[in-house]
Amino acid sequence: MMSYSRYKKTVWILLSSLCITALAGCAQQSGQLAQMPAETIASGGEETEIELLDPVGVATNYDVARTRDIYKTQVFSCVCSPTVTEFAYTPESPFAKYGKLPGETVAPGDVLVYGDTTELDESYETLAEEIEDKTDDYESRISDLQEDLYDAKQKEYEASVPYMNSLSGAPDEEAPWYDMWARGGMPAEAAYKAAVLAREKIEQSIKETQELFALEQKYDAGRLERLSEDIGEAHVTTNTDGAVVAMNAYMAGDYIQKNTNVVAVGDLDQKVLHTEYVSKATVEKAQDVYALIDGKRYEVVYEVMEKEEYARLKKLNDVVYSTFYLEDPDNEIPMGKFATLVIIEESRQNTLAVMADALHRNGKDYYCYLFDGTNSVMQSVTVGLTDGMYTEIISGLSEGDKVLVTEPVSAKGKMGTLETGSIESEFKGSGYLYYPSTEWLVNPAKYGTFYIKEICVEQYEQVEAGQELAKIEVISDEIEVGRVQRKLQRQQERLTRLLEKKSKIYSDEIDRTLDRAIEARQKTIEDLNEELTELTEYTGEIVLTAPYSGIITNLTESEAGDLVSYNQKLVQIANQSLCYVIVEDKDGQLSYGNTATITYATADSIKKDITGTVVSVNKTALSKQLQTGYALILIPEEYVGEVVKYGSAVMGGGGWNRSRFEIKAPIRGVADVVLVPKRAVKVHNKNTFVKVKEQDGSIVYIPFVSGGSSQDYYWVAEGLHEGMEICLE
Repeated sequence: MMSYSRYKKTVWILLSSLCITALAGCAQQSGQLAQMPAETIASGGEETEIELLDPVGVATNYDVARTRDIYKTQVFSCVCSPTVTEFAYTPESPFAKYGKLPGETVAPGDVLVYGDTTELDESYETLAEEIEDKTDDYESRISDLQEDLYDAKQKEYEASVPYMNSLSGAPDEEAPWYDMWARGGMPAEAAYKAAVLAREKIEQSIKETQELFALEQKYDAGRLERLSEDIGEAHVTTNTDGAVVAMNAYMAGDYIQKNTNVVAVGDLDQKVLHTEYVSKATVEKAQDVYALIDGKRYEVVYEVMEKEEYARLKKLNDVVYSTFYLEDPDNEIPMGKFATLVIIEESRQNTLAVMADALHRNGKDYYCYLFDGTNSVMQSVTVGLTDGMYTEIISGLSEGDKVLVTEPVSAKGKMGTLETGSIESEFKGSGYLYYPSTEWLVNPAKYGTFYIKEICVEQYEQVEAGQELAKIEVISDEIEVGRVQRKLQRQQERLTRLLEKKSKIYSDEIDRTLDRAIEARQKTIEDLNEELTELTEYTGEIVLTAPYSGIITNLTESEAGDLVSYNQKLVQIANQSLCYVIVEDKDGQLSYGNTATITYATADSIKKDITGTVVSVNKTALSKQLQTGYALILIPEEYVGEVVKYGSAVMGGGGWNRSRFEIKAPIRGVADVVLVPKRAVKVHNKNTFVKVKEQDGSIVYIPFVSGGSSQDYYWVAEGLHEGMEICLE
């Protein structure tokens, strides 16, 4: 059998022979062309080898050189998103709960994520109590020393009187009775010096005690500060205004690897478009870059990605997106709005061009065949920009020249007029209720012995605020209570003695010393009273109640009669006021700000629709760590109760019936754009064209920049206008 290429060659030879017969005047020229080497056709940048033969000299197979528009473009579908800042989980402690949830506004300093700092909190509390005890002991020691110093000063004063009297009557050393006087005064001198030494020893003891306490206090303060920092680092805080736009689904107790991004905040005042990666060079060389939203042009500013960041993302196998800041001074564009980013890399307006099919190559040189209705002549040309359908002619041809082509442009004659309209797609999915805000209710009693008396609810039960959830029986620690009471009594006795001394004022200095001691004792008594209150605060039955309306999501495995410890988790409740519908959205079609219709069935199987708001941002705005493949839809607060009622219920045996919701949301919507029926569009090398009938009756392709399409229409970003007549077939 004959191969396709050989068959094609034979057909060309036969056609050429016919041309030779019909165009006798071209015989000599055709003979010369037949001797030329193999060459290529220039079409859309591709080169296809052919064997050069006589051109087809049929009058209908030509194109007329005329002025046209040529585009080389890139077009990206985008969604208007807020600028997003992601926050990482840095501590070694487990996850506890979210401080802010998607859709909630935040301000700098707000806690986004709480780590489980139970152990750190206990260490902090223990150290704080230890420091407090040291302070009490120090103040008690100083108080005692100051009392001793007061007594020592009194004794020193009493001893100084006879000694000073003795000194006042001292004779001259040369006097015969000097030795007798000296021996008689020795007891008074010794007593006085002993009193001075006793006072100095107490003062030295006070000084050493103060210095040692200052060192211990500095050391303990450092330990306390480090613990405080560890507790603070266990919480993720925001440094920007905005709203939470993304989060991962963690539960209390989950261990999260260090430096894992867990939540994102979006700045709702700054709007951006994200696309697949576009290089800085492409943007800088482009003739025009802009966004088109509902037929209106908006300016954009390209954010340059540093090489280091690009390399880092590639190394992590993360998705690399480019960011374009959207200029919207009048705040016209809502979040989640569909947009088209248009990059005009090159364009030629009203430039002379012919169909790319008419051009041939010989090495680096281009040529075509001019046709005058009878004869064809090879003509060298210089070419410029091409869109694959048409190629710009810089030199070699004039407007109106006819050039031979393989296939002429034709149409069946059915015409249509371009009109402005709208296009909108619809997202459809199934959603479920989702409660990201949960907390454990724990045993609050710290002192004594505790038993579970009753767990009053079942898992997944819907509860109202104030409803009883669990009961605990508390037996007080009487031994510890007695210890504190005895300590309190001793401190009261010491205070009484100080007050009695205070009533006998000897000097301002002594008075100030007593005031400090009295103040220290009063503080110690106050702390002991607080401790006694804590010891006796929980006695008998403790009832844990629901802090708000919600769903019971988890329960302790302990049963009635089991011992429990301080801070032990008993009942976990989810806050239903922050209730979402979660829906799978792996393609990222939904984004923050979109509205969605949520359909659910009531108890009477009557379908009801409510409108929710998407509060999770499009995946193009997020790193891979936060791309969950799901979208969150916030239910309006006034509908939460009813939706929760029909969205979840405890069935027989403790199972949970999770109702499935139907979700519909308009997406990729554009309005006020020129629509082109798909049947009228030819796509060539990813470029779009329509046929237009010229005044002379000829049919030509007109290029246009397509912003996107629906099932039936393309819509125009650039190149066509309303009212233009095009060929539909």
